Amino acid sequence: MSLHILLELMDLAAFDFLAGNLDRHAYQRFTDLGEESFVILFDSGRAFSQPSHDHMSALAPLRQCCRIRLSTLAKFIKLYKGPDSLGMVMRSSLNSDPLSPILTDVYFEALDRRVEKVIKTISDCLVNATSWDAVVFDDLSS
Repeated sequence: MSLHILLELMDLAAFDFLAGNLDRHAYQRFTDLGEESFVILFDSGRAFSQPSHDHMSALAPLRQCCRIRLSTLAKFIKLYKGPDSLGMVMRSSLNSDPLSPILTDVYFEALDRRVEKVIKTISDCLVNATSWDAVVFDDLSS
């Protein structure tokens, strides 16, 4: 498996953790793009079902592989430090949906709490790593 695909799967693990989706059975890729292929998600049916419980097992791939894109980490840090949290961004986005309200406040709070747990997971990886570059892969300078 290429590093590019591994990093795609780490993003997927973080996404599933944020959404509380433990039901990921499959994903697809456009293999015609070779090394530049990307993961396509099509099944998040159990997402946002338990806002009060953070399924830490969904972060197992990230915790075990300890790899993340710099761009992904930067987004998590921005959503943690602000000025707008992920919960605030989602609330604002979903307010304009014709079916609003889509999620209740407890789900927005869960998103913010889970962002912090993703950052903690990466922080733990960095503490145990030999270097920053062993965990964080710079996809921004290319």
